Amino acid sequence: MTDPYYAPYGTFFVSYFETIPQPHVLVGDLILPDGMGNWNPPFLGGVDPDYVNGSGIIATIRFRIIQQIYPMTMVGDFHLWDELAVDPDANEIPNDPSIDGTVTILTTPLPGRVIDVFTQYPAPFGGQGPDMPSDMYWPQKEVWLYANVTYNWWPMQQKLVGFEVEDPNGAVWAKLSNVTDVNGQAWVKFRLPWPCDNPESLFGVWHITATVDVACIVINDTLDFHYDYQARLWKVTIDPPPCENDMNFAHCDIVTLHIDYGTHSQQLIPALISVVLYDEVGCQLRSTSLS
Repeated sequence: MTDPYYAPYGTFFVSYFETIPQPHVLVGDLILPDGMGNWNPPFLGGVDPDYVNGSGIIATIRFRIIQQIYPMTMVGDFHLWDELAVDPDANEIPNDPSIDGTVTILTTPLPGRVIDVFTQYPAPFGGQGPDMPSDMYWPQKEVWLYANVTYNWWPMQQKLVGFEVEDPNGAVWAKLSNVTDVNGQAWVKFRLPWPCDNPESLFGVWHITATVDVACIVINDTLDFHYDYQARLWKVTIDPPPCENDMNFAHCDIVTLHIDYGTHSQQLIPALISVVLYDEVGCQLRSTSLS
């Protein structure tokens, strides 16, 4: 819906992709009553609640191209069928007949030599795509590096791929290599260091470069990721703050703790924060955990 008056609070949209009986997209659009109990039907420009009329967007369907035959421009039919609109009592509302369309996949230039380096995280968190970053890693985590090598979308087999690992201080930490398999993919792994002296000095952005020679031309792709603790506590404050010259609280005082924390993680991760309170002689008063 494009007009907020006809898309009240409570509008619900859902879509599914199904392959039986043939590949198709099932779209549902449910308009719920607003806060005043008014039911706004899916029409624009009309005043008759028993008829779907006017114009407007009910749903937008976007396609992802998974296969293309070069250099052909591919055109296919786009059929609409089994359209149904019902009122709040589940009675069918008549609407104008649908108009079928077409789907056109335009040809694209051949990409030539391509290498893409990424990590074991699922797309898009692994850095899939040219020069895309990967999600973070934490101390002593093992990093898996993959590189897809293609020529005009076709996998390049038995190609030697070099991987260079550079830490945030500019030092080259590792040089690794492997050959591509039948799918044009090479794979290596390494574990992030945790030295005895000042290990946090290695925290920061690590840089990966994957390089390959395809028909006497060297190409590469790069990838960055953060190396840090999965989560950090930035600040803990007390509300209300204690008096400047008195860091104590009286019996039955209500104390509120504000905990600021953060992470470099691109993906949702579980977190558990435990809070323990002690009195001035070291006796535990209370403990709690938040997740």
